[in-house]
Amino acid sequence: MDSKTIVIFGGYGTVGCELAKRLTAKGFSLILCARNEYQLSLVADSLDASYCIADVSDPEQVLACIEGIRERFSKIDGIAFCVGSALRNPSRLAIKRTLTCIRHSANAMEGGGGLITFTMCESPDEDMKMLIKSAATLYEKRNILVRAIDPGPADEVVDKMEKFLTSGFKCSSEDSPCPDQGFKSSFCEK
Repeated sequence: MDSKTIVIFGGYGTVGCELAKRLTAKGFSLILCARNEYQLSLVADSLDASYCIADVSDPEQVLACIEGIRERFSKIDGIAFCVGSALRNPSRLAIKRTLTCIRHSANAMEGGGGLITFTMCESPDEDMKMLIKSAATLYEKRNILVRAIDPGPADEVVDKMEKFLTSGFKCSSEDSPCPDQGFKSSFCEK
C-alpha cells in the first residue's frame, strides 16, 4: 500500500488520538494538529507522526497549517476534524468557520481528490444541514468527499471516521453505498 497522508485536527483529544492510533497501525502517514504544542508533541512522538500547531476555530490558522503540510508532503489524502463537534455551537459564525475550514481543506486536495470528515452538533437545524449538503455536493464534483458524522460515544465516532478514511475513493453517491451512508456523501446518521 502506498502510504496515504491524513491530517487530524484535534490530534491529542479522545477521538483524534484514538483515530491516529488506528490509522498509524494501518500504515497511514499522519500529521496531527491542535492548539497545545506540548500535548500535541507527546502524542505525535508516541506515534512517530508529524504535527502542526493550529486552532481550528481560526480558519486562517487552519489555512496556514494546511499550506505548510501541502508543501512538505505534496499530497493530502484525508482530513479529519476531531475537535469535538466542529459545529458544536450552531451559530452562523460557527457554520461559516467550519465551511471555511472545509474549503481550505478541499482546495489543498485539488486535483488529487480526498476525504474530509467532522462531527456535527447535537441538533443541527435544516439550514445547517443544507449548507453542509451543498458543500458536500460541490466538492464531490471535484472528487473530494465530505462526510459529517452525528455525535455519539467516542468509540462510535472513531469507528465511523476510520471506516470513511480507510474506504479510499470507492464511495459514490450514485453507484455504491459509502460507510454509514446518510445524505449521500454528506452525512453519516446514527
